Amino acid sequence: MRDFWELPPEEELVYSGPDWLLLVLDRYDDLMGANLLLLIWRCWNVRNGVLMAGESVSVGGSVNFLLRYSDTLLQTRQQVTSPVSRHGRKSRTGRRWCRPVNTTPKINVDGAFVAETGAAALVVVIRDTGGLPLLMACRTLAHCHDATESEALACLEGIRMGAVWPDREFVLETDCA
Repeated sequence: MRDFWELPPEEELVYSGPDWLLLVLDRYDDLMGANLLLLIWRCWNVRNGVLMAGESVSVGGSVNFLLRYSDTLLQTRQQVTSPVSRHGRKSRTGRRWCRPVNTTPKINVDGAFVAETGAAALVVVIRDTGGLPLLMACRTLAHCHDATESEALACLEGIRMGAVWPDREFVLETDCA
């Protein structure tokens, strides 16, 4: 992950008491702290998958998952996209969320797929015309056949979530831009 993200030096990631992680996070900026927390979360998630479900997860698959997940989180918060694109290359543009043309709320969806494991995830964000989130959800999927299936399932989930408000119309857009 150090090829893609700034992280604290390894020598600082040593247990030195009950507050060691808080002390490390306090020394660095918010982005580096968020990167570290996402990495720890992914390690714990992989550990649970291996121990409890017998999953096998590649390092490359985890790297791709984390890059895409963090990019989606940053887009959801309406910040500029991460400096690294989904494929580990520097991002060409700082794509931002575009408000709908009329007064219709917008549903953004995105699916992520790891070819090595078949694991997938989806995210759905429903925002009002000012960009404020009305409803958000993310879900991991145990197995998908390909990226198209994960995108389709994300669209289906977005439509289902929009159905919570049967008297409203929505604009549906993929990739959570």
